[in-house]
Amino acid sequence: MNSTRQASARADDRELTRLLEARLHDPFQVLGPHSDGSRMRVRVFNPHARSITMLPGELVLTPMGTTGLFEWSGAGNKLPSPYRLRWIDDTGNAHEQHDPYAFPPLLQNRDLELFSQGRHHAAYSFLGAHFLELQ
Repeated sequence: MNSTRQASARADDRELTRLLEARLHDPFQVLGPHSDGSRMRVRVFNPHARSITMLPGELVLTPMGTTGLFEWSGAGNKLPSPYRLRWIDDTGNAHEQHDPYAFPPLLQNRDLELFSQGRHHAAYSFLGAHFLELQ
């Protein structure tokens, strides 16, 4: 492994550690689909899952130790959208749901920046419940 990939892997490990410690401010950095152009990766955090399969296609996610993190990696740069997750819990019950991290974040950086500065005068327009249909 070259030094650039090693540095990237170490940074990735740090982000995963921060996620598991509930210290990562942006879970989208490590969860959901990510592409480097030639390969696609999907990560899911579900501490109650014994196994997870991505649908359609029956793509099996591999557990990353006993952390509750699961990962799938494959060639290409596209996934069916929106994909669904079928997971089996500790008691053997099957569940199916959309991966919430398969959808892009809805809050805009500018809104977040103004809000954190206390200068956003229309925070009601993006905070709270708003009906929205995606895909």
